Amino acid sequence: MRWIYLEPIFGSGTLAQEKTRFDRIDRDFRHILNFIEKDLRVAALCRYLNLRSLLEGIMDQLARCQNSLDNFLKVQHILYRKYERL
Repeated sequence: MRWIYLEPIFGSGTLAQEKTRFDRIDRDFRHILNFIEKDLRVAALCRYLNLRSLLEGIMDQLARCQNSLDNFLKVQHILYRKYERL
């Protein structure tokens, strides 16, 4: 579910260095959704080659994007506190 709330952030280019990574995740995720949309039966997923490894890769990459966002927010918080003291 992380993808849902990260998409507007990375899609807008807030973290430019992670945009390429997120675009790849977005493309892969949408491809899986399109595959599922064509055949809603769970058994159809067995025909999707390497689905498990693809989903694991997406989760790993999302975790990296989340980590970058967390670091970005920490820096922004520190900068805001410094600005607030002035």
